[in-house]
Amino acid sequence: MGLLNLIKEDESLKFISLKEAINLLAEKTNSNIYEVATYLLNKNVPAQLDSHARQNNYRIEATSSSMDETHWYGENYCSIWLNYIAENGKNYPSFRVGVGAKYNKGCEENFWNRSDFLNLDCIKDLNVFSAEDTTIDKQQMYIWDTNYLNILKNDVPDLKEIDPDIFVNEAIYFEDSNKATHQEIKKYPLYFKNDVFTVQESACLISNYDPNLVDNKSRKVVWLNENPRYVEAENFIYSAVRGGLFEELDSDFYVVRAEILKSFLSSKEIFIDGFNEKESNASNDENLTENTKLKNTIANLELDVAIEKMNVRELNEEVEKLKERIIEKDIKIEKLKEDVQKENGDAFILCMDLDKAKHDMKQLKAKIEQLESEQLANSLKSENLLDLVFDESRTERYAPDLVHSIRLWEALYVDNTASTDKHSNRSNYWIKTNTPYKNETSVEVKRLREITSPFDNWNSDRKKKLKSN
Repeated sequence: MGLLNLIKEDESLKFISLKEAINLLAEKTNSNIYEVATYLLNKNVPAQLDSHARQNNYRIEATSSSMDETHWYGENYCSIWLNYIAENGKNYPSFRVGVGAKYNKGCEENFWNRSDFLNLDCIKDLNVFSAEDTTIDKQQMYIWDTNYLNILKNDVPDLKEIDPDIFVNEAIYFEDSNKATHQEIKKYPLYFKNDVFTVQESACLISNYDPNLVDNKSRKVVWLNENPRYVEAENFIYSAVRGGLFEELDSDFYVVRAEILKSFLSSKEIFIDGFNEKESNASNDENLTENTKLKNTIANLELDVAIEKMNVRELNEEVEKLKERIIEKDIKIEKLKEDVQKENGDAFILCMDLDKAKHDMKQLKAKIEQLESEQLANSLKSENLLDLVFDESRTERYAPDLVHSIRLWEALYVDNTASTDKHSNRSNYWIKTNTPYKNETSVEVKRLREITSPFDNWNSDRKKKLKSN
């Protein structure tokens, strides 16, 4: 026990925890902790001060070191927790970092040098601290966990001393199983008869403080530092809050039924006259032992039931959240189904259009192939016909003047279109040059000229004869 007390009074008194710094500023400036965190971040306080934390040897050592007004190296946990409060505390601001807050432990375990913090320009400019505030040694929160109260149960100070902030109408007894003490109390505080107890009332109950006198003082850092017995009791009660013993009626506002609190305190062998006295019977130690075991068993069962109710409530809340998520998922799935059906419908129409286009293309291709075939057939037929006309070996059908007329027409109107001379003159020359007919007045020459004469050169009588036929 002595060594633990020595560690409790180590050199850490020259540091100020982030929790104490925030609560101190909140109290001095009448601000909430969201405003305090935002102010400290705006003034770059985390970058100007080294961040410290308690190590495994319980000594406080630096985890980050400032380089300038905006940069540091190492793990700056003070900056991390200030940002967390600024980000999450805007909608539900609190006026102090409470024991039950999510960021309480992080704020308790990280520190700044007290004098460095209080001597920053942005802190001094607030004009809320006196010279005493910068020099007085501040008591730190106990470094031990919430079971520390049980470890020190034999080291409780005398509760009968006169203190203007407490009442002395009853006493608290931490008893061993083989020893019972009883003190007759004629009158007890009226709140002992409450059906439900708040965290503050529960802490006052086991630390022998008057809730009416404590009231808002429990939010003041200076008062808390001067009343460690209450702080110790409040920490112990908050361990029960975290264990699910209390019911949360509002944000960070917890209550517990009197019967459950009595059973819980009895299970921890904390007995308070006028509230949950431990019965004793000097004449029957055996019955006393059995009765104590029975009470402890009942208390444990009631505590288990209370915790189970809390777990069931949390599970029901989680189930409701899961149901909402399932509904949201179902809505998204239905929307996806509709989108898929629409896309499938569009794809089906597109496929039909594509099939029709393919069919039309196939028909068009067949038509083109047919036309090409017919054109080729006509070309081949034409070529075969000329071959037949020019075939001199088949004298039974070979017509020499037909051949001469075709070649004459080709020479005049295909190969030599540039000439502007008369058809008769041009024909006479070609016939004389390319046929055996030399006399221009012969019947053969005249026939060839007439056959190859273009329609435009015909006289009107001849044209009429052609049209009349």
